[in-house]
Amino acid sequence: MLLKHSFLFHLTKIKFCNTLTPIPFCNTQLENENVHLFVTQLRILSKKAFPGVEQNVTDTFIADQFIDGLKSTEIQIKLKVARPTLNSLSEITELASRYEEVLNTTPRTSMDARKINTESNYPIQDQSRDISPDSRHVSFEPTQRCYRCNQTGHIRPNCPQIRPKQRLQKAYEKVRQNKNVRFQRMRLNYDRHVYAAEFKPGDLVWARKDVIKRGKRLIVHVNRFKRQYGGGDLQYKTINGTDEVLRETTHTRAKHRAVRAIVDKAKKGMLTHRTALSSEQEDPSDDETFKPTTH
Repeated sequence: MLLKHSFLFHLTKIKFCNTLTPIPFCNTQLENENVHLFVTQLRILSKKAFPGVEQNVTDTFIADQFIDGLKSTEIQIKLKVARPTLNSLSEITELASRYEEVLNTTPRTSMDARKINTESNYPIQDQSRDISPDSRHVSFEPTQRCYRCNQTGHIRPNCPQIRPKQRLQKAYEKVRQNKNVRFQRMRLNYDRHVYAAEFKPGDLVWARKDVIKRGKRLIVHVNRFKRQYGGGDLQYKTINGTDEVLRETTHTRAKHRAVRAIVDKAKKGMLTHRTALSSEQEDPSDDETFKPTTH
């Protein structure tokens, strides 16, 4: 029965809309008509479209058309929620009329209250501008000003004049102070060089894999070593703890020491450790200052 009713409604809706499309108030409620006038127009049109059909039958078809055609979406939502409890088109129209009366009075009072609040706020805002220049600076100034270079658009910690050196130094200092850090990626670009932060002995700093024309080399930055500055020799252990033949160099620039070790004949299995990282930096062997020595 429900399927048959839905099918009849679908056919009726198609015929209803196709027949009455030229009439402007066929589908939606006009701005100058209330819900009672709108439902009356729908009933007149339904009689013209379906002559001989009883009004209680056409009211069933008009009900959904009436709800969908209301100009207020808020009333539509409320009627669709209450639709299962409404038995006739007259009850739907009566409830819609009540909602319409409320909406016709509520916007006017809210607009008046908004106008009163707006008019009362402007003099107070003007007085606050005269009394508190600091609050005017915080509330109305569109951009921030740097106290170092006196330029707008950024603040002092992000000033481009001090950012390259100081951010690098602060990053290294933060790593040195954190005694519990076992691994941290410190790939910082400064003067087109990459430096590895010095951790406590035994910590892996960072690793990278380079692919160059002469073949694949694994470049590992480690801090597992015993420094012997007299002879300039450094002893290393590999990532997995086994001994390996290494070639090393010590490169110093901008008072930051970076230890670079190249593991020859390295296998990918050595980089299965979770602290190993990949990078796309240039091979340091292309640098003139890179002069490795073999143990």
